[in-house]
Amino acid sequence: MRGQFHRDGAIVPGGGTIQVSGPVDWESDEAGAVIHATLTQHPGGRAEGDSVYTPATADTWFATLTVEGAFHNGVADALGVATVTITGGQPEVYRWPDQVVLHG
Repeated sequence: MRGQFHRDGAIVPGGGTIQVSGPVDWESDEAGAVIHATLTQHPGGRAEGDSVYTPATADTWFATLTVEGAFHNGVADALGVATVTITGGQPEVYRWPDQVVLHG
């Protein structure tokens, strides 16, 4: 699995949540994944959340993150951690750093 974040993320009105998504490429033995996303933005904004289970038939994952602190329009550091279900095998974990440009 190769996951990424889409370049743009949305600060939901009121500032309590952020919506992010990203494209994903799958290997033939992968059934799907849950992606845990974390965003950080200085000075002091942090947001985390999990996608719903994304099957390997999908080409995009989506997650709504819960905000701690405050976010503003601009670049935020992102980290994705995917727990991937393997057909006939044990789950695998993949991590990738990225950046997201937030808009509110």
